[in-house]
Amino acid sequence: MTGADAVVLVGPTEIVGARAVDGELVTAAFESIDDAVALVDDRVVPVDAVWREVMAAAVDPGTCTAVLVCPSWWRSPRVDVVCDAARHVVADVVLLRRADVLRCDDSTVIVEIAEDFVVVHAPDAAQAVVPRVGDPRIVVDSIDSRIDDADVVIDVPRGVAGAMRLGGDLARSLRSRGVAVSVADDQRVLRGAEVGRARRRRPVGGRLRPLRLAQPRVAALAGAGLVVVALAGAAAGYGADDPAPAASVWLVEGRVAVEVPADWPTERIDSGPGSARMQVLSPLQPHVAILLTQSPGQESLAAAAEVLRFALDEQPDGVFVEFTAADRRADKTVITYREIRMEHHVDWTVMLDRGVRIAIGCQHPPDRPAPERICDQAIRSARALA
Repeated sequence: MTGADAVVLVGPTEIVGARAVDGELVTAAFESIDDAVALVDDRVVPVDAVWREVMAAAVDPGTCTAVLVCPSWWRSPRVDVVCDAARHVVADVVLLRRADVLRCDDSTVIVEIAEDFVVVHAPDAAQAVVPRVGDPRIVVDSIDSRIDDADVVIDVPRGVAGAMRLGGDLARSLRSRGVAVSVADDQRVLRGAEVGRARRRRPVGGRLRPLRLAQPRVAALAGAGLVVVALAGAAAGYGADDPAPAASVWLVEGRVAVEVPADWPTERIDSGPGSARMQVLSPLQPHVAILLTQSPGQESLAAAAEVLRFALDEQPDGVFVEFTAADRRADKTVITYREIRMEHHVDWTVMLDRGVRIAIGCQHPPDRPAPERICDQAIRSARALA
């Protein structure tokens, strides 16, 4: 590296480089990176302006090239925000991914720990994503089961809650069966970026292709934080005449995880009637889908019901019907109602968990019943991540 270059680790939750950046500014930048605006000192500020301020603080004046090392699982829009901000500070921006920096050779497995999930980057295989949901021992076992006997580097970023403990537990589990393991911190990532920049140099031009975390029965989408991982269980197929079960996956979007059929394609819907939502489509049945929306929750289900009832009453008559403020479905106390559209109906189930209001929509044609078993599995499994 020359004196005219700067290496900066950007994310998942902190900025690490030669210069310190104000902690409150960093927090605001990361919390709003997927939004249009941020709240800084009680002021509403465009997110682009916040990130330009972060980059100006992180990079020394006179620097020609900024080498940005981002989480490998970040989506292209998020990376674009950071890189565009850096271009306002330096003439040249180089993007590296943490997993690429840490990979010693083509046979090394990189385990990248994030707040809500863990990504396993195995050689010659698609990435596997394991949600950090439930018993930590089960999470460790699930990660371990996706790793063969290759050398393993466990990436433990600073600021990720519980990452050090999870990395240590995983390292012990892998070593107990003879796997060679090392645990990498941010300083090791910095050193790797400095040593390998010339070999891995990648100028940032237009938009990057999103990282695909995909393999048979494991899929991912460049939506807001969406990742999934195959489960041991199965989701029943749609229709009584389809006895063959399909493997299920965890779909993790934002702060919510839900279990859905593995072979149903997933997409984000930002247009049309209703809130922005994830849509998991049946590959065989037109207009059959599982929908997922989330929003900040109210203090109680009764309070959430009042908020929803008021919002739905503002809509045209006959669109939202059969509203029940305290219903029971898939062993959960929930709010239910039906949305009537020309091409399909949606049976909505709304619940509260960890301060998040989660809505699962079961979409079906007007003349056919909903896929009850698949819907119940999605509702039963839906949960907010810590």
